[in-house]
Parts: sequence; structure tokens; C-alpha cells
Amino acid sequence: MARASRIAAPAVLGILSLGLASACGSSNSPTTPGIGALEKTNLVVGAVPAETSTALYIAQERGIFAAHGLHVKIQTIISTDDVVADLLHGSVDVASGQVTSFIAAQAQGLGPFRVLASGLEMGPRVDEMVALKSSDIGSAGRLKGKTIAENAQSGNGELLTDALLTEFDVKLTKVTLKVVPFASMAAALAAHRVDAAYCSEPYCTEMQQQLGATVVGDLDQGQAQGLLIGGYTATASWLKRYPHTAAAFAASIAEASEVADTSLAAAQHALIANLHINPTVADVMATGTFPTSVDPVKLQQVADLMLQFGELRSRFNATALTRS
Repeated sequence: MARASRIAAPAVLGILSLGLASACGSSNSPTTPGIGALEKTNLVVGAVPAETSTALYIAQERGIFAAHGLHVKIQTIISTDDVVADLLHGSVDVASGQVTSFIAAQAQGLGPFRVLASGLEMGPRVDEMVALKSSDIGSAGRLKGKTIAENAQSGNGELLTDALLTEFDVKLTKVTLKVVPFASMAAALAAHRVDAAYCSEPYCTEMQQQLGATVVGDLDQGQAQGLLIGGYTATASWLKRYPHTAAAFAASIAEASEVADTSLAAAQHALIANLHINPTVADVMATGTFPTSVDPVKLQQVADLMLQFGELRSRFNATALTRS
């Protein structure tokens, strides 16, 4: 699918710049130009296998991480909810996935967490609600009383489903949400274990091609339009301990994000190679925007939407996620 070329803005890694000059690393550690000696070079990144991790895959396969002195092991996770504990325990260094989980966790007293880099901003058809054509669900207004698949108990799926249902005057309490990994949603839909599925690309297109599924709602609308649906997050203590490493990681993702945002072919290749999807899916799937910097306004949009739909009990100041 053709799209207009977007010239990415220069990376503004302000959350990582403060205090780097005073950080101490081994004199034998690899360096990234302008950053300094890396305190740690081997990283484990837990990643949800979806379009949100495109820049991660590009940075890996194009040697961008290596050029910044990093060796990254990508560990597949079902949802960001599953990796919160791993970050806190130190078995995973960085998580690639939805920022909603970390906002919720920090609001509950866990963390604190810091967003090192943005992953993906939603665009038309990037996140959708789909159902079988043979069902009686012609629109989101017909989802009342239905079972909907989502890839996690909370986060983007619940938030965006609630936002969509609200547009059709359907309460979230009037549907049943069932946790199903993105990669298993097609099978669950085909077997009628669920009536509809909240999906993110490339899985939306895959279900449309494999099952003839129909879109009953594009989630890129209303107050959720352009929502930051993915990012790269670490704990604040990890950032403090490894500031140069964090800066090198953020710079790598920014470089890879510019590639993804200006080269559709590069983004498609990364998804085909890492998610093992059919090229016919990659060729027509929708793509969002891959930011090269962290925008506190976009983070606040997520937090405010979470408050509106009851995922937070009080307003969350998203600048807490960008402090050094």
C-alpha cells in the first residue's frame, strides 16, 4: 500500500540528556558518539509482536543497535501487562509495547517507569474492531452482549474498546472481554469462541484476508485519534543506573523510527521477517506514525483518556514518565 513519505523530525532525547555528563562508565565500554561510555551493552527487550515494535526490528536487523554499541536480545511477550514484573525484577531491561500498562502500574504505586522512546502513533485502520461477516455484528452498536477478544486484561484493548462503544452508546459492562493473544485471535474468531476482536496491525488485515472478517469500527477516532499506542519503557532506577546505555538505546530507536516512517518497504520487510506474516498482508496493512522523540503531550493524551474511561482513579501527570 502506498503512503506519502513523512520526513521525521530530529530526535529530541531530552529525558535522557540531563545528568549524563556526570555519569560514570567503564573506560573500556563501547561508546555512542555524543553519549559516552556505555554502562551495559547486552540488553533484553520484551516486545509485543505487532506493528508497535517495527523500529525495534529495524534497529536489530540493520545493525543500528550494534553501531551504537548494543547487543539486543528480543524476547516475545503476549502483552505489556506480562512484562511489568520482569522490568521490576530486572530480567528484562526495556519493554516495547503499550504505555497504558505502565501508566496504570505507576498510578498504583509500582515503578516508577520512564518512557525512553516512542513506538507508534495510531492512524486510520491501525487498530480496529473486527467480526465475521456471517455474524449479526454490522457495527460497533451491535456489540452489546457480545464477547470481544483483547490481548490483555487492561490497557489499549479495553481503553479503545470503551472509547468505540461510547460512540455508539454501549457501556463496557454490557460486553464480555476475553484475553486472547493477537496471534491467536483469528483462530478464536473462526471457532466462535469470541464474537469480535480488538486487533492491531498486522493482525487486523490478516483476519480480513484469512477469514473474510469485516471491520465494525476503526479505533482511530474521537479523543483516541492519533493516540500513542506503543513505546519503549524502562524503570526509573534502570535509567539512573545505565544513563548512557539508555541514551544509546533511545538514539537507536529514533534512527530506526525515521527509517520506518519514511520507507514503507523497510517497515514491511521488518514485519514479514519478524512476525512471519504473509507478504500479501504486509503489502496492504495500515501503518501509523513512528515518532523519533517522546512527546509529553501525546503521553498525557493517553493518561487523560484512561481517566475518562475509568482505568485511572485520578488524573495522572504524564511528565512523571519523562523525568531523568
